[in-house]
Amino acid sequence: RIPRQNAFSFVQQVGDKWVIRAYDPTRNQVSELTESYPDSEHYNAWTNSGTLLESRGNELWSFSLKTKQWQLVQLPKNLQENCPRAGRVISDLGYNIKWQE
Repeated sequence: RIPRQNAFSFVQQVGDKWVIRAYDPTRNQVSELTESYPDSEHYNAWTNSGTLLESRGNELWSFSLKTKQWQLVQLPKNLQENCPRAGRVISDLGYNIKWQE
């Protein structure tokens, strides 16, 4: 579910691209949000503030709906070094990751 919206997001392969889209069931409308990184696991989660997170190997990236830009999230060094799939570990352990919006 996308915070503060009556919509949820999903990833769809379109040709050789992976597109992150939103579906609003009240309007029965699909809209494109951004492209997902091609080599990503396409594992995404939303923060309460409306930032989309995506794991890319041992990196975590954030996408702002306001700026329409992806930004690398600085992970704690020990987590980045010891976790080959940081995005899943962060989600599972409930790490409080901070980034600038």
